[in-house]
Amino acid sequence: MRTGFICEAAWLRAIACLNVIVIHVIAKPLYDLNHDMNLLNLYGAFTQHQYLVSFEFTRFAVPSFIFLTGFTLAWKYARSQDRFDFGSYIRHRFMIVFVPYALWSLLYSTYSVFYVESGIPAQAGLLALVVRYGHDLLIGDALYHMYFVVITLQFYLIAPLFILLAKRYVNTPAWLVFGLVYQVAVGLIYAYYLSPTGHPFWDAVYLRLDRNSLMWVGYFVIGLAVGRDYERIREWVRRFGGYFSIPWLLLFYTLIWEFYHAADLGYYNLGVVSTSNILYTLFFLPLIFWVGIKLSTTRANPVMLNLSDHSYGIFLAHPIIIGYLQPRFLWVDNLYNFGATMLLFALSIAIPWGFLLGYGRLSSRRRRGTASQTEAAESRSFQNPG
Repeated sequence: MRTGFICEAAWLRAIACLNVIVIHVIAKPLYDLNHDMNLLNLYGAFTQHQYLVSFEFTRFAVPSFIFLTGFTLAWKYARSQDRFDFGSYIRHRFMIVFVPYALWSLLYSTYSVFYVESGIPAQAGLLALVVRYGHDLLIGDALYHMYFVVITLQFYLIAPLFILLAKRYVNTPAWLVFGLVYQVAVGLIYAYYLSPTGHPFWDAVYLRLDRNSLMWVGYFVIGLAVGRDYERIREWVRRFGGYFSIPWLLLFYTLIWEFYHAADLGYYNLGVVSTSNILYTLFFLPLIFWVGIKLSTTRANPVMLNLSDHSYGIFLAHPIIIGYLQPRFLWVDNLYNFGATMLLFALSIAIPWGFLLGYGRLSSRRRRGTASQTEAAESRSFQNPG
């Protein structure tokens, strides 16, 4: 076992990664079935319900990653009384997150410009392309999933302040209550008081509220509190985590019920910041941790740990697989078939994961080969000093 490594956190990361990809795979069929009566009549309400249940199940995925960001930062930095090295922290975090994000943003932004939008007008020149890339990089517009990395980078910038506060104020229940109250308040404001107004500036801001870290601070703070005190909390999760399955199932049903009764409830917005979804997520997290603890000695554990290790690369690359394969499911009339959609989901995981595993093994062999050559050269030099 890796030093200081928390197996169940890796399980949560792997499960959240799988569910993010489920969201992206089922988004188009679910949207089309909800808005096209001809399709709904052709495939039936049961097919629509399969997609809906799957979508509501995944509601915990994005908040879980925010929670994990706070959790892992607290576990690594907030428990120690050593001086916080901001420079080393920034270099490490931005190298492993920002550099891959910048490269993939360049790829997706270039693809969008030249293959989706038919290129930049010739008179605009290279500067327009650079400005477009800078815009996509700054707000996560290169592709539909990149906004989440922008949120993560924002948290990396503000996390040192929270870490210093967590070291000074160690009242874990107070942090948990603050995180819950903050997140519920944000959800209520978003659901009942915010909407497009027709003003171009506000509407642009409103459409991108989900990529503002302020919308997610509650989840981050809860993760921070749990991560800092997890050595004590873990035993409690191991003993009682399974009991969270009952309220989790009730809240899962509530999410589905809300979807069908949104108009009656007077919501303008339902989503990951709704109160029911916040509670759904917070009851699901200890349940997933409990599952990770219980299954940490099974054969599934190495698979989940490996998936967790490669989750960022899979997350960045999977839209390529979805974008290429999803239109090709049309020729067998299977785009809206739920089983075919799950096959697309499996391929969207397996192909980038397999590529990353192959690349990792190739790199490992090259490193071993280089090390062997170096050792042989040093040996020859020692044997023939003249």
